[in-house]
Amino acid sequence: MARTKTTAKHPVIETNKGKRRRRASSSSPERPIINRFRDPEREERYEKIKNWVFIKERKVVLLPDEYDPFLNGLIRRNWMKLADPLPKFDPEIVREFYANAYSEDNPGEKRSKVRGRWVNYDRAAISEFLGNPLPLQPGQRCDFTTRRRSHEPYDENEVALLICAANRSYQVGPTGNPLRILRGDMKTLAQVWTTFLLANIVPIGHVSDLNVPRCHLLYCIMREDLTADVATIISKEIHKFVRYEVNTRNDKAKGALGFPALITALCQEQGVEVELTENIRPSITKRFIEHFCTHPEDLEQLEEPQLDQQAEDQPAEDQPATEEQQTGPTQQPQLNMNNELLEQMRYLRLQMEHTHQQNASIHRGQLHLQEYLYQNVRGPYPGMTPPEFFTYLQWPGDSPIFPGGSGPAAGEGPSGAADADGADIDDEIDFGGD
Repeated sequence: MARTKTTAKHPVIETNKGKRRRRASSSSPERPIINRFRDPEREERYEKIKNWVFIKERKVVLLPDEYDPFLNGLIRRNWMKLADPLPKFDPEIVREFYANAYSEDNPGEKRSKVRGRWVNYDRAAISEFLGNPLPLQPGQRCDFTTRRRSHEPYDENEVALLICAANRSYQVGPTGNPLRILRGDMKTLAQVWTTFLLANIVPIGHVSDLNVPRCHLLYCIMREDLTADVATIISKEIHKFVRYEVNTRNDKAKGALGFPALITALCQEQGVEVELTENIRPSITKRFIEHFCTHPEDLEQLEEPQLDQQAEDQPAEDQPATEEQQTGPTQQPQLNMNNELLEQMRYLRLQMEHTHQQNASIHRGQLHLQEYLYQNVRGPYPGMTPPEFFTYLQWPGDSPIFPGGSGPAAGEGPSGAADADGADIDDEIDFGGD
């Protein structure tokens, strides 16, 4: 009997253990840790940065006539892709990107390996992802970099005149040297550009003012006749986050990681599986500009024309109202028509951007396929060389040429001169600390 009882108990014990194992494995939400890091050094780096905060990007959502001075500036510089980041990002992928990009042996390397995929973040990779916003010839530099490398200093009075409101200027040090411009002293347009700049181009957590180097960058951006190579700037800023070290002697010092949406998109483009779980910061909209970026003096200037226009629209007291003025409800259909037109314009704009991205993707596939056939297929057909094929294709460029802006020059490839990494000028662009 004792033998029978012992035999009967064994299946029950084994079955319960099996159930416990199944419950434990099915309830674990964490991703597998195997092969996430290139070596123990990168895994140690991950442990150091895993609790750092993210400096998130902002999306620009503006319709025509809502704030054209800023919107036209984005279009003119071909920064629409930069102004349209992913609405969410994968925090775990971003941390792994920064951990695997860190290297003691090769500190100048600008690539990371994420889930078995190499992800580059040099000037060429960033420029190609953003649609090649500023094609440069080999050795050519943008105006911002040229002026920083030259020994001719900026005219700080001219910089302050463009950025600051009336009777405002730099905060100065004891010797009279300029230190920073407070955000509250800036014009409305400068405040909008500053918001975009400190989220999507030079991310920092301190947003209440701009130091002198960032003021110079803002000055070049607001000047229509000056260029700024945003791909080089972003590449260098990502590398600064890769190499960033927290001051261990300062208990209040905290680490930060920038460009989470951009890095998620770069990894996704290379075939890395991502989970978009964390939102970026609120978008730059007309309401956002009115509430957080409008300088009081600019607000007064905007209100005066509106009051004058309202006075012109109102009929004089001694004039009889016309039939159209007497019929009040006719104004509501007109308002509905305007809203419907704006929605249609928004839809068409999204469709055009989507179509452009599809065409660019097809074009890259055509070039890759032709080069493969030329290199590997031999036969009676006299295949064209890649340069001949590109000339025959007559690719118009990576983006439309907008009025007043500059697009890719005729005959330039999809990457243009993006192969000129600009590594020789990276060290010359330093925006200082937070």
